Amino acid sequence: MAELVAGLVVDALTSTAVEQLFERLASTHVVHFICRKKVDQNLLEDLKRMLTSANRVLDDAEKKMITNPGVRVWLLKLQDEIHDAEDLVDEINAEALRCELAGTGQFRCHYPVRNLFSSRFSVKNVEYRLRKITESLKDVVKKMNELGLREGVETSRPRGSAQTTYMVRESDICGRDADKEAIMKFLLSDEEGRQQISVAVEQPFDILAWITVSDESDVFTLTKAIYNKVNSKEDCTDMETFELQEKLHKVLEGKKILLCS
Repeated sequence: MAELVAGLVVDALTSTAVEQLFERLASTHVVHFICRKKVDQNLLEDLKRMLTSANRVLDDAEKKMITNPGVRVWLLKLQDEIHDAEDLVDEINAEALRCELAGTGQFRCHYPVRNLFSSRFSVKNVEYRLRKITESLKDVVKKMNELGLREGVETSRPRGSAQTTYMVRESDICGRDADKEAIMKFLLSDEEGRQQISVAVEQPFDILAWITVSDESDVFTLTKAIYNKVNSKEDCTDMETFELQEKLHKVLEGKKILLCS
């Protein structure tokens, strides 16, 4: 469940980031700077095309990341490239504003640092960074096709109104395979000593539940399924997501839990 929630958050943030990046690229300062410096427009068009291609399959990625770890990795890679593009656009915007203020006499600085800062924004430098980001995005789009991500896949809820949760852990887990043994030792340990392998599942855990995660699953559906398994006495049909998660949190608080997906 934790991976699902984190994945949904990443997907929502990625979609929003793409939209905001397009808005920044269309801002007056950025457009004027690019035109004035005569930056290669083909590089910008390539960047926009790669971002558009990736953005079109985010709905399909949202569904498949639940059961396909490769899709989750793909989303994180896409987000990294978007962040690089955001950094460049923000720097261009800042430099454009600096030039504008300098032209109106509102910006006066004769220190060498000014020239060092401006040197980063030579046409050659900007085009190099644009080309590097675009090439990385091309690899992302290529991987997108290898993963079978498709356009026009409808999700169980409209994009932009996804259910959210406030119970998201701040920590991220990367490379779980190397830590499986350590995690199992921690989960199966107690003050009295090690448990025997024959009872390694039944004894250490307070609650046992098996939940099926399908392509149609979402945060509310999975939360409801888990809650019904651990507390079948209470009807949760009419509960809101946050209310259901709060109740589930109270039921599981202080207990040993092992999540598998």
